[in-house]
Amino acid sequence: QAARYYAMANKPQNQADALSKAAKCVPKEESASAIEWMQEGITALEDAERWHVIKDPYRALVTLQVRADKVAEAIQTEKKYMAALAKADFPELAAKCGLEIVIMCLHLGDHVLAEREFQTMSAEGFGFPHSPEQKIAYELIDASEQRDAARLQEAGKQQRITFLIADIARMAKKLAVPSGAPPPRKPAALGGGMAAADDEPEDDEDVR
Repeated sequence: QAARYYAMANKPQNQADALSKAAKCVPKEESASAIEWMQEGITALEDAERWHVIKDPYRALVTLQVRADKVAEAIQTEKKYMAALAKADFPELAAKCGLEIVIMCLHLGDHVLAEREFQTMSAEGFGFPHSPEQKIAYELIDASEQRDAARLQEAGKQQRITFLIADIARMAKKLAVPSGAPPPRKPAALGGGMAAADDEPEDDEDVR
């Protein structure tokens, strides 16, 4: 009721806050209602272009979806969140978003999706290209594809991962390599710009 009042009064931030508080009171078995309310609150904020306050509602929504075992939906939410962060000009948060997407794809065992999302974000994603999070995402995908359990575990425990959404950070630590032999190396590099991010340009040699 409070959310409806705030909507009629054209107070989107109050509306989103009321919906968020209501969502937190919903039991886990009724998570669908909580997710719907959070989505409604985010829509109200985006319609009013309140990009500077979009972070907490989106993170709360992703957490709800992950805990409800709706990881595929959480991936789509993260992609919308990344677009909103571009409008808010928060590149560091967008980079974290990109890493979270890759971790969730690997959690689902969908390495094709993980690589596709990585390549798209590396080419077009705001904040993700040449970031430390891009490097970690690359390491996770490569270790998983090469069935290197030790390297995957090591990559999943890097300090930057602790700053992600808590449920996704825990997910990263539990990633397991798929069964079977590793696939042959592709001719094209997975990184799509990783070399440019990691290598320092060499000084031209003075031939005079």
